[in-house]
Amino acid sequence: ELTLEYCNKLIEYGKSTENDTLIAFGFYYSGVVYYVLNDGNHFYDAITSALSYLSKVEDWELMARCYNFLGISSVSRGNAAIALDYYLVAIDYCKKAKSDSFASVLQINIGMLNVFCGRYQDALECFEIAYDYFTQHSELKDYHDNMMCVYENMAKAYLFQGQLAHAERVLIE
Repeated sequence: ELTLEYCNKLIEYGKSTENDTLIAFGFYYSGVVYYVLNDGNHFYDAITSALSYLSKVEDWELMARCYNFLGISSVSRGNAAIALDYYLVAIDYCKKAKSDSFASVLQINIGMLNVFCGRYQDALECFEIAYDYFTQHSELKDYHDNMMCVYENMAKAYLFQGQLAHAERVLIE
């Protein structure tokens, strides 16, 4: 509640001072809070509001993060096609932001979506892209979490294809 209060104050102050960056920041983080609270209506309103301001201030990485949240939200509602579109838009913004790290996280999400849809080879290609990036950047704060996601989901893709030896190789690695 307190975070939402501060976000609203930030939005109000941003509007009174005509500071689009503050408004974008307030809407983005209120969207994050609503996402955590699983408040779909407020989440969607806040994130889409954030997108319009983030575009004005050209904060491409936060735009990518918004589209990632929209993708995750779409997956949870069972709309894989829309989720994939959101993830691909997010990757385009990562390219603008030169954020290979977050683009690699998006590859994991796209891979997970492909597993969900039974597209195991496509999923494995996404996981390989993320694997290649993260193994070259073990200094990243979320390195271990991201690698666990890669390994776990690679193993799932192999298991669903009946390739137990490949799944075992991934899990042993």
